[in-house]
Amino acid sequence: MKRIFLLILLFIATSTYAQTVNEVIDNCLKALENNDIQTLRKEYSTLYLQFVKEVEPNYINAVKNVRDLDYKQAFSNLYDLISEGYMLNEIKNDDNFQDLRALDEWKSFIGYIDAITANYNNELRKKLNKIQYEDQGIRLLLLNVQKSKGLNSPTTLLIREEMKQIDSINAIRIQQIIDEFGWLGESKIGSEANQTLFLTIQHVDDLNVQEKYLPILEQAVKNGDAEAWQFAFLTDRILMNQGKFQIYGTQIIIGEKPEESYIVPLQNPEKVDELRQEVGLEPLNDYLQGEGLEWNIENYRENLPRILELYKKRNSKNN
Repeated sequence: MKRIFLLILLFIATSTYAQTVNEVIDNCLKALENNDIQTLRKEYSTLYLQFVKEVEPNYINAVKNVRDLDYKQAFSNLYDLISEGYMLNEIKNDDNFQDLRALDEWKSFIGYIDAITANYNNELRKKLNKIQYEDQGIRLLLLNVQKSKGLNSPTTLLIREEMKQIDSINAIRIQQIIDEFGWLGESKIGSEANQTLFLTIQHVDDLNVQEKYLPILEQAVKNGDAEAWQFAFLTDRILMNQGKFQIYGTQIIIGEKPEESYIVPLQNPEKVDELRQEVGLEPLNDYLQGEGLEWNIENYRENLPRILELYKKRNSKNN
């Protein structure tokens, strides 16, 4: 769940979110219209947490349980939520659970959270969570605007430029953290902060940086401080940025028109699902369906000349 949840922003449609998320997105767009970058950043930094609240089943069910006065089940859902590493700080002051604070069980629940975080580097964890909210929030905003206004609309281009800027800032922060502390595992900073290390390096618009940290990530996987699917994603991203064929099928290009969307060419298409399974990834067809694409090896072979031509044009623009 953790892996899919953090990366889902890259692959889902955004038109079905609840009103609160849409209101935040509207606030972002208003700030952009007014050239109010400070407000824009403040607003999109809240999007990821709101997104979690509106799609995470345990959170949704816990809120419903409280409204139904089913406090026992509410706590059950909250314990499941916390065990996944979500909202370790935010849940304590969440107004949706105000009725639970008068109960004895609330003290035990807070004690459980405190026990989880007792051995964390919490100062560093909070810094990484802030980076995560920026990283995922700007992408959620971008996905929404791309869907509603188009890939190359002026608003989309402005948000994409903001994303590049915040990615560059966060890349410096993350490099400083990894260089000083190493690739910290969940036991030291929690699951969300741990995955922020990967997400930020994955999003760095600098091939040299990605190549530098790939072996560090690989060693972290061996040490149990990162997950194999993360190594697969970064490996494929580097290969794509080098203009080469990818291994695990994690990289896709989405164009303005359906015929301009494609999966980055594969080194071994016949064994791609086997390779994905080895690193804990779902079958390629399941993965691609999130973008309205499908995996069929016969169709892939038939369309490969067109894919190669599109990929060649992309690489020419980037070089």
